[in-house]
Amino acid sequence: MAYALLGSLEPTPRTWFNAICKQWLDQKVAGKIPAIGTGFTITPAVDGLTIKGYIAPEVGGHNDGDIFYGTSKSALINSITCTGAQLNAGRLVGGLTTGVKYYLQYRPDDPAALAGSNSGIYYGVPL
Repeated sequence: MAYALLGSLEPTPRTWFNAICKQWLDQKVAGKIPAIGTGFTITPAVDGLTIKGYIAPEVGGHNDGDIFYGTSKSALINSITCTGAQLNAGRLVGGLTTGVKYYLQYRPDDPAALAGSNSGIYYGVPL
């Protein structure tokens, strides 16, 4: 569902499968490491959302990245840093408004060759 939401942002909307394949192929053509976000969950918290998941690169490991978030799937204008370990354990995005729907996306950037292998777009509503 999260990759389908990501695919819906394209000028020619695509399925979740095509969104993943396009991102994977774009990474390969650019000489970067493709990865897929997997096992993501969003858990509501008081004035926040906890995002938890895994980035599965084709080769090597994953260290750090950022969580981008906002109230529109096409305007993820806020961000917080997030290590790979924090993502795997669950990272709280706090200071959100209760009852408002927020969209979140994880974007890895360390190692640099992973940049561009973004997760799908998830959403949740803080308690």
